[in-house]
Amino acid sequence: MPRVCTVCSSPHRAEIDEAVTRGESFRRVAPRYGVSDRALRRHAAEHVPTAIVKAHEAAEVARADDLLSILREAVADARRLRAKAEKDGDFRGAIMAVKALSDVVETLASIGERLAKAEASRPPEPKPNLTDGELAAAIESLLSVAAAREGGTNVH
Repeated sequence: MPRVCTVCSSPHRAEIDEAVTRGESFRRVAPRYGVSDRALRRHAAEHVPTAIVKAHEAAEVARADDLLSILREAVADARRLRAKAEKDGDFRGAIMAVKALSDVVETLASIGERLAKAEASRPPEPKPNLTDGELAAAIESLLSVAAAREGGTNVH
């Protein structure tokens, strides 16, 4: 059974990861948070890069979800405007709404094609050296650091 990373299980994981990604000396960071220099070096080599990639992927998924919701709203708006225009006998407005709907559908189709091409050309993902719990903790810690920065506070 693999050993649990002492840094991943530390309550100071977010601060440690931030210090490591800022390039602080392992000799200074390790005693500050009560972990060994060796454990910190192992964590930095094996877990921090994977956590950063996973957090970045999670952020990209969230951004894509936001864009997709905007496109869904555009579809709903175009349908609503088309129905109103038809009800009012405004056929020019109805045609414009159908054109807007067509543009959104084209955009969605283009995104689908790009995703399919990207997925087909993507190399197989390497197996991470993290347990599920460690991965969840890494993502949570990086997201909390990002949230703190967006809120105007620095986490150090």
